Amino acid sequence: MRGYITIADFAEELRVSKNALRRYVIKHGFQVLKVRPPGSRGQVTHAIAPKDAAAVRQLRRDQGYEGPEQYPVDPACQGAL
Repeated sequence: MRGYITIADFAEELRVSKNALRRYVIKHGFQVLKVRPPGSRGQVTHAIAPKDAAAVRQLRRDQGYEGPEQYPVDPACQGAL
């Protein structure tokens, strides 16, 4: 397992925008890392530590945000606009 979770992957998990999640993480005092993950073609990507990701998940639950399990996606509708 990697020592980080990219903001893009974490935002997809939480179903929020990358920018909103990055600002949320910074606002609540978590450290945003700059990493060059495989597959990014050498581009710098924002990420957070796994322990911080767990703390962000718990903080969001405590603040009343529902988790992604609250929003089931019908496979027949995926990709349709």
